[in-house]
Amino acid sequence: MTGRHGVDRSPDMDPAFFIPAECRLLASGWSADRAAARLHDYSLMLHDAGVEYGPATTAELSVLDGMIREHITGLEEWSSTRSDAGVAIARQGGQVIGGVVSHVMAFGDDMVVHLQHLVVSPEWRRRGVGTVLLGLTPQIVERAAGEGADRDAVFYGQCAPGSATWLHRSGYVVLQPGQPIVLCDQMIAVPDDAAQRCWFARRAGSRSVFGSAS
Repeated sequence: MTGRHGVDRSPDMDPAFFIPAECRLLASGWSADRAAARLHDYSLMLHDAGVEYGPATTAELSVLDGMIREHITGLEEWSSTRSDAGVAIARQGGQVIGGVVSHVMAFGDDMVVHLQHLVVSPEWRRRGVGTVLLGLTPQIVERAAGEGADRDAVFYGQCAPGSATWLHRSGYVVLQPGQPIVLCDQMIAVPDDAAQRCWFARRAGSRSVFGSAS
């Protein structure tokens, strides 16, 4: 079967997302249950430490932008907008300690969410803050999406190879550096200036997450 943009797929394949057979995986994702159990454990530990999560206020969005500009190389001019519907914030003692920015797109009956940036304050890294932010993003997106929030969504983004294990434990498949990904029948290649970066993706919902072309 050939998709709208000439991408070959098998008839039982997920219509929104699949990995071409020629693509090589850097890491396969944990099962949804296993990833959810890990998320639950981190959530409890961070709750005990006084960490709270939720959508960003206008003031918090400005603070998050400053963190992104400071801690992510090449984003010195970054500025989020309200069109970036899935913006989740981690707070502790009234201070922003991390956040994730995602952008929601609709392709027919499919919802695709681009995970653009995730940042955590240095003193809170390796304590599960990023894991919980990533895990709560589907809820934040669902709240922001309103109509159509009952649809499954594909979440995807780019990462450095060193982040593959962390993403794998959060249920994401991570492709080898430079390998393309297919979203809604569109083949998306890693930009030339990011050839050493990897695509990662998962489906949030009840349908099967990943297929392979045949």
